[in-house]
Amino acid sequence: MQYDDLDFEMLVDMRRQHQTKQATTGVRTRKFKEISSNETTMRGKLIRELHEALKEAQDDVAIGTGANRRDRWTDNRVPAPGGREGVIDGATAPDALAGNSANAALTAAAVAKKAAERRKHIFTKAGVPNLAEIKEARVTALRPLQVGDYGIVVLPNGVMVGQVIALYSKTGGKNGKHSSVTESSNISAISYLAVQVFKHMYAQQFRSIPAATAIFQTRQFTQLSAINFLTLLDYKGSSQNQGSNLELSFEDLTRFRTLQKANKQLQAALKLSRKRGRDSDNEE
Repeated sequence: MQYDDLDFEMLVDMRRQHQTKQATTGVRTRKFKEISSNETTMRGKLIRELHEALKEAQDDVAIGTGANRRDRWTDNRVPAPGGREGVIDGATAPDALAGNSANAALTAAAVAKKAAERRKHIFTKAGVPNLAEIKEARVTALRPLQVGDYGIVVLPNGVMVGQVIALYSKTGGKNGKHSSVTESSNISAISYLAVQVFKHMYAQQFRSIPAATAIFQTRQFTQLSAINFLTLLDYKGSSQNQGSNLELSFEDLTRFRTLQKANKQLQAALKLSRKRGRDSDNEE
């Protein structure tokens, strides 16, 4: 028997006989109003005149649009509240506003200093090598951490290279929020980093598609805490190779291999960082 031979008329009739009033009247229908040709012509004329009026109004560009808006979002410096001492191209970051903003910046700097001491304590207790660079991640006032920088990061599955896509810093106050920033002269003033991960292939080569996402042939992005960012690299990517494979210098490769061999100590440091209160300070 073919599908065309089946007759569902009896089932349809039974369904109609037993359906509720709600089912009968609850179906949405659309009613079209017939419009005469004269009304259609008049409506189209009004639409054309309205478009012409809007086009004329667009000639007057408001202040703050176009190039000004681009500069505000791409060229404006937004330092972390606890790391405002960075110098980029010989220029320092703008000073914090007076009043509550200035007080919040001072509070954030004190919190970042305390977090930096805890970072150093954790890596020291875990026995991580190259502590001179790891304790501050090579982030200083003369070399602040910026969006677009490359660094060595540690993940649960090992040590990799990451490119900073976004930076976040927690604002002061009891109900502080994680706001987006563009730079920081103190790695501990950063609460979270969004990075693209690069996996080591061979020699100085790193690929943009790690094993975690190789089955989908896509790049891997992740959000990390500041303690997962181990140290800055000297490598500077260009717009041409952004997001693609990269080749490190011998100095950066030496840093990477040293930390890669210390993955066990780094995982222990991450475990210590997740402990709260005095447990992380008093644990032997």
